[in-house]
Amino acid sequence: KLELDWLKKWNLYSPKAIALKDGETDNEVSYSQLFHSALAGASYLATLGVKYGDRIAVISQNCPEIISLFF
Repeated sequence: KLELDWLKKWNLYSPKAIALKDGETDNEVSYSQLFHSALAGASYLATLGVKYGDRIAVISQNCPEIISLFF
């Protein structure tokens, strides 16, 4: 079961509020955008056979898009 509890609540209560702001580019991400990004990432990982509780490794540059993987 994919559960994004904390993020799901913010998506319902304040979907347009700013969740993230990139200090270099000033790009902003709302709670709704972050929630849907996290849900899409979780769904994709599930298609690869990753289940709730599994551990994954991420090798990436430091970028805001990686934040959604924490949810």
